[in-house]
Amino acid sequence: DTVVGRIYLSVNDPNGVSCQSLNIHFCGKESAVVHYTTDETVEQGNAHGNNHRHTESRDHYESNQIDVLNFDVPIHTPLQGRFAPGQYEFPFQFTIPPNIPSSMMCRNGESHCSVQYQIKAYFRRQSNSSFTLNPLRRFNNTTSSETQNVTIFGHDASVTSHHQEDTLHFPSESYDINACCCRRMGHMQLAATLNSFGLQVVPCNPRSYTVTFTLRNESKIDVQKVQMELIEQIAWRPRSREHNERETLVTQVLDGKTMVSWRPLTVRATTLSGSGDSPYTPLGAASNEDTAIFTFTVPNIARNSFNGTLIRVTHFMRLQVKTDKCCTTNPEISADVNICRPDLLNQRYDGSDIDGSNSNNLPLPSAPVMDHNSSEESNIVDAAVLPSDWSPHTADLVTLPVATLVGVSSIQDTNDVQFISSIQA
Repeated sequence: DTVVGRIYLSVNDPNGVSCQSLNIHFCGKESAVVHYTTDETVEQGNAHGNNHRHTESRDHYESNQIDVLNFDVPIHTPLQGRFAPGQYEFPFQFTIPPNIPSSMMCRNGESHCSVQYQIKAYFRRQSNSSFTLNPLRRFNNTTSSETQNVTIFGHDASVTSHHQEDTLHFPSESYDINACCCRRMGHMQLAATLNSFGLQVVPCNPRSYTVTFTLRNESKIDVQKVQMELIEQIAWRPRSREHNERETLVTQVLDGKTMVSWRPLTVRATTLSGSGDSPYTPLGAASNEDTAIFTFTVPNIARNSFNGTLIRVTHFMRLQVKTDKCCTTNPEISADVNICRPDLLNQRYDGSDIDGSNSNNLPLPSAPVMDHNSSEESNIVDAAVLPSDWSPHTADLVTLPVATLVGVSSIQDTNDVQFISSIQA
C-alpha cells in the first residue's frame, strides 16, 4: 500500500534560494497528560504577628510524549546548492508499516491523550549532524511549509492477533440466583456468540453484526430484560498516574416478557400443567425458544483498538440479565472485541480505484496564487488553486519508507518562496 503526494515549489526571488536540500519531515507522536490536584497546608502571618494555617488545592500535570514515527528525508538536492527562479514539482510516495497506530484523541478536563501525525516540507540549510537531533531547532533559520496534521488509519499488531472474521464465543456461564444474598432461587445459564471477532467502522457503508444470545432460566425469578452493550475503555499513563475513561458505544435492550421460555420455573410449570408436558426442558442443547438475536452497527465515534506505550484503547461486549427483584443476582457475560477501520489506501473517498503511478490521479493542491504585485511585507497569500500560468519542472518520483497518510496539506509562503504539498490516499 502506498500514498502518493507532491510538493509544489515556486521560487520568485530573482537570485534564487540557496539550501542544502529540499526535505520532508514526517512525525507521529503518542502523548498523554494527567491532571491531578493535591491539598497543601499553607501558613501565613498577619500584621499583628499571628500565624494561621489553611489548606489550598494545587494543580499538577504529569505528562509524557514518545515518537511513533520520526524521520527527515531529503527528496531533492539542488545543483550547486541553489534553486533557480521558477516553478517545481516533486512527487513522492509513502509506504506504511503494518502495525502503525491510528490517529486518535480523548480529553476529560485538563487530562488528555492523543496519537497525532504531522508533515511539512522545508529547505535544509545546515549540514552538521546535530541538526536532526534537536527537533526544537530543526526549523530555525529555514523556510518551510506550515505543519499539517494528517490522519492515519492503521492497525495495531498487538490487538489483531485473531482473524477478523472469526466467530467470537462468549464464555458460557451458569449463575446461582440468590435473593437477599442468601436465599437460593435456582440458576440461569448464559451463552452467546458474535459473528465476527473484528468489528469495523465503515462510515459510508455500515456493516451489521449479530449477537446470538441464549438464556436458560432454571430459577424462580422473572427476567425483566436482557441488555447488550458495546463499551470502549481508554486508559493513559504518562508515568506513574493513570487516567481512565469509559464510553458505551451501543446499547440494546430486549424485554424479558417477550420470551416465554425465560419466565420463572413456577410460571412455566403452571402454564404447562394441563398439557401433560414436562414443566421445563432438561439442561443440554438449548431450544430456539431460549435464543434471542441482537443486530447492531459500530458508530463512527468509535476509536480503533490500540495498545501503545502510554495509551490503551480496548473494547468489550457485555450481555446482562436484569431481574425484577431487589437484591437479586443479575447474571452477565462479556468478551473482548477488536475495533478497526478498513484499508482505505486503494480507494478514493467516492470508492473508485486509484492507480498510484498515475500522477493525473493526484488531487488538486491547496496552492497559493502567485501574486506578483504583492508587497515584500506580505509573506502569506491565501488561495485555493494553482495559478493559470503554472508550468513547473517536474522531478522523478521519490519513494520513501514511511507511513500511510490521508489528507491534504495547505501551505505557507515565506520570503519569495511558495510551498504546496498535496497528499493522496
